[in-house]
Amino acid sequence: MLETKYKDTSYTYDYYSSFFLIKKDHHLQNKRVIDLGCSDGRYLKHFWKNSIGIEYSDVDREKAEKEWLHVIFGNLNKEFDFCQNEKFDFIFSSHVIEHLESPYLFLKRIRNFWWNNAKLILWYPIENSLVRLFDPYFWHDGHVYSFSLANIKKLFQETWFEIEKIYYDIPFAWKWKIFNRIQKIVQKLPYRLVGWRSNALYLVARKI
Repeated sequence: MLETKYKDTSYTYDYYSSFFLIKKDHHLQNKRVIDLGCSDGRYLKHFWKNSIGIEYSDVDREKAEKEWLHVIFGNLNKEFDFCQNEKFDFIFSSHVIEHLESPYLFLKRIRNFWWNNAKLILWYPIENSLVRLFDPYFWHDGHVYSFSLANIKKLFQETWFEIEKIYYDIPFAWKWKIFNRIQKIVQKLPYRLVGWRSNALYLVARKI
């Protein structure tokens, strides 16, 4: 079972600066968000105070609770049994889908769950990118799947989601200001020009 890797282990990572573009565009600080696979709550703390995080790792959940964040236990490889009858504006999931047993079932559970009007913000890393010359994708022990934009679109089609906007995360933008400026500029460019230079993609999608 994949989850045996995560129960007593912390999988945390640095902030990706592209997150703040999405936060600004969608006013996430004022929106109620459910963060699926919230780690130690590093993004959860940027959402409205009544947002909720779902986390399997005991280690990361305890870290989040020490920050007074609302994080509850949940196994994303199984049927969702949390937050029934709650309402959210956004479903957020950052660097989770590539770790799960079935990305298709994960999206299907989100689609069939009761957050009918909530939009999905899905963030995933790119395998075929320049950054992988320095950081090979499958060196990360938790990466089980990799995704292109084409197969994510196919998964969305099969689970009845439609992409509204794509955000590119440019390598090193979190470290050097010049890359951060470039990151803001390239957001309006087509995927064929920017995708292979990106470290990861954010997809904002709605249910159809």
